[in-house]
Amino acid sequence: MTSIYEASAGLKVLPAAVIQQFQFTEAESVLCLGLVQGKSIDDVADENSQPREILRDQFHNLLVKTGTDNEAKLVTVVLSSAE
Repeated sequence: MTSIYEASAGLKVLPAAVIQQFQFTEAESVLCLGLVQGKSIDDVADENSQPREILRDQFHNLLVKTGTDNEAKLVTVVLSSAE
């Protein structure tokens, strides 16, 4: 079983593991991990100098790939898989 978090750091979700487990692209994993940390799409866009429209498309991809239909469920699925 692949762990997607680093136990010594508490519940720190690891990008490579999220990519592997959910088949996210690197860009999708950056957005996902930002959302898990409580950031908004706008926050992630600003931090990474990305157009919000692209991140909204990536967010939709995250929902499809995790079988969820909103941000709260997405974060719950990702964190649940990290336990």
